[in-house]
Amino acid sequence: TIFVGGLHGMITATSLARIMNDLFGNVAYVEIDTDKYKYPLGSGRVIFCSSVSYQEAINCKYVKIVCKTPKIEKKIQIDPYIRDSEYCSKCGSLPGPLYCRTCLVYFCNECWSSWHVTINEMHEYVSRDRKSI
Repeated sequence: TIFVGGLHGMITATSLARIMNDLFGNVAYVEIDTDKYKYPLGSGRVIFCSSVSYQEAINCKYVKIVCKTPKIEKKIQIDPYIRDSEYCSKCGSLPGPLYCRTCLVYFCNECWSSWHVTINEMHEYVSRDRKSI
C-alpha cells in the first residue's frame, strides 16, 4: 500500500486508479481520504497486486499529473503507507516506526542504526513523524 498526498480535490478514486495503473500497473484498490462530511482531504491510498508495481511507485517519490477535463496539473507525493503498531522486523520486541524504502521492512531506532551501518549502503526511511530521510 502506498500513501498519495497533494491530491487535487477534484480527483476521484477512479481517476487516481487509472493514473496509477497507467504509470505503474496492477492497481487493486484506491481510496481517497475524506472528512466526516465526505469532503476530500487531499490524500489517499493505493494498493497494488504486484510488489514490482509497489516498488516502482515508492521509488518515484513524486509524480506530476496533468488532466485535461477538469484541467488539473499537480505534483503528487508518493510514500509507503506507514501502518500503526508495527514492530521492528529485526528485534521483534520494540515498535518499528521507521520504514526502509529499500529493505521494505520496519525498524526500531536502535536496529535501524545497527543494521544500516553493517550493510554499508545509503537507505532512507519514512515515518509518520518525519518524512523521508
